[in-house]
Amino acid sequence: MDIKAYVEQSPFLYVLLKKAALQYVTGESRIDGLEAGQRLYCQGYAISLEYIGENTVNAEECEAAVEEIIALIDDLGQ
Repeated sequence: MDIKAYVEQSPFLYVLLKKAALQYVTGESRIDGLEAGQRLYCQGYAISLEYIGENTVNAEECEAAVEEIIALIDDLGQ
């Protein structure tokens, strides 16, 4: 079992680490990130959005990460 799966299956660790991560991570989906970015931008902040998908272990996961990054760029262009 990898560390992410372990944390997600531990209610105590998941709540604790998710609370800490929310200071830096806007959410678990592209839509979460776009919505948070829009709110911050409207408040006058300069923002940067990134897709955290570097932990791929095979070609399919890599392709999925590429598609997600392309979708993020397309959404930001709108």
